[in-house]
Amino acid sequence: MIGKLLNIIKDDLNAYFVTHGNLLSGTEIFSFPDLSKGGGQGDPVLSGEALNIFLVNLEENRSHRPAEMWYITEAGGGKRQAYPPIKLDIYFAIAAKFKDYPTALDNLTLCIKYFMSHRYLDSSVHQDFPEDIDQIIVEMIPMTFEVQRQVWSILQIPYLPCALYRMGLLVTTDEQNGQLMPAVTEVVGKTGQS
Repeated sequence: MIGKLLNIIKDDLNAYFVTHGNLLSGTEIFSFPDLSKGGGQGDPVLSGEALNIFLVNLEENRSHRPAEMWYITEAGGGKRQAYPPIKLDIYFAIAAKFKDYPTALDNLTLCIKYFMSHRYLDSSVHQDFPEDIDQIIVEMIPMTFEVQRQVWSILQIPYLPCALYRMGLLVTTDEQNGQLMPAVTEVVGKTGQS
């Protein structure tokens, strides 16, 4: 699911760069890091003359999530246990790796402009949008010097001009729902009178 969403963003950005004249049709300026160097055991290698998109962090946002299971009422009156939706925050960075520094900054600026006008993505625009997600919201996150130092030292890559984004999404369905409980047809119990 995360890979599919980042691919959608990558394809949209490439198309946006084509429409704004910074890229020839059929070519790509956005790429993912190459993890195949050293048999997949080495550090990620960022593509040159490209804007690289990579995952920085993934966390569950538990601000409004109930701890226990939900009960969904079925058409026949029975109830089924279901896990509540999960809100995920996916942090990804876009780093500009170009020989010409002003070119790197110009391309990063155009990328920022894209997200200013495309904060929401959903299935109405993308046919291959994951079915269990209603929409995603993308927002830019400020990168303090401390955050920058942590990101680049963890990746063991020299600093590149970059922007950090948070993609918020709500995963709404789960195939592992509980068993169907029969509908309540009769209530039997004590009335509390003696």
